[in-house]
Amino acid sequence: MKFLFICGCGHSGTSLLLGIFANASKVAVTRDETFALNKLSVQDFKNSVKKQVSSASLFVEKTPRHVYFLEKICADEESEALVMLRNPLDVVASLKKRGFSVEQSIGRYINDNLAWQRYSTDKKVKVVRYEDLVSKPESVLKELTEHYGVDLLEGDQRRQKDSRLYFKGQGATRIEQTDGKGEDAHLALRNYQIRQKLENMNGQWKTRLTQKESEMVMDWCAPAMKTFYADWDMNAES
Repeated sequence: MKFLFICGCGHSGTSLLLGIFANASKVAVTRDETFALNKLSVQDFKNSVKKQVSSASLFVEKTPRHVYFLEKICADEESEALVMLRNPLDVVASLKKRGFSVEQSIGRYINDNLAWQRYSTDKKVKVVRYEDLVSKPESVLKELTEHYGVDLLEGDQRRQKDSRLYFKGQGATRIEQTDGKGEDAHLALRNYQIRQKLENMNGQWKTRLTQKESEMVMDWCAPAMKTFYADWDMNAES
């Protein structure tokens, strides 16, 4: 059994990706964020999983903050990491909606994405842009299918009918389209979003950020935009 850790800045699409893997054949997942590598070695985490799971060829864990433990992950023979990346305007706008200040949101975006860049050329780390996943899902999922050896195109189809509750250990109690404000509503919304057909949800920053705030994001996150989004037209997003 191989192990895959999905990570990256929160609100970048990590939960959506978890839902796809969770519904693919021969894949086992934890539907809660474990934060396991904060306190355990990768080997200890694997040992605990292997006591409970034996039939899967791939075990997937998703905790965005594990982006700070890529050194541990890359050093393990059975483990890899999959980092989700999304443009800073929509990430900051989503974090602001959840209750964080714009300054806090920008700081998290910068720090979380700086954490993985030294490993960007490591063969055990793959980086997927949210924008690519939602604009050309078939080609992105086909590439990931070939890399990880599990059918993610099938997983994406099955995901949309998945009735299981995700993040139950973190307090989730229902699947519902909410305004996402407050922890309970946020978890209900995440469960709702995990099941939706892949479509581009970018552009909501235009109504969530003031002009001054959006200019601040673009200014502070200019290096990330230049490196990862030189081809992205922010004005084309609906």
